[in-house]
Amino acid sequence: MILRYGFMEQPDVPRDLAPLADRGVPFDPMRTSYFVGRNSFVEASRPLLPRWQEKLFLVLARVASNAGDFFQLPPTASSSWAAASKSRSARKGTRPR
Repeated sequence: MILRYGFMEQPDVPRDLAPLADRGVPFDPMRTSYFVGRNSFVEASRPLLPRWQEKLFLVLARVASNAGDFFQLPPTASSSWAAASKSRSARKGTRPR
């Protein structure tokens, strides 16, 4: 089953997977494992953006909602894999937080 959502739609993955039970596929939203990715940005050594743009990007990335909440996944059933990405806009000599 492939789920596709448009820009203005509010995804609800467990609700949309529920019809699998009608097709004979056992589905329990609380016993299903959901895997979502999560990006974590750290500052790089070579700046490509002005300092204010770099700071704005890092703040916006930090306060963005997580994918599990967006797709309305049960909090106890979802696992996330974190991937650290270097912000290519960082200043020289700074350290990741």
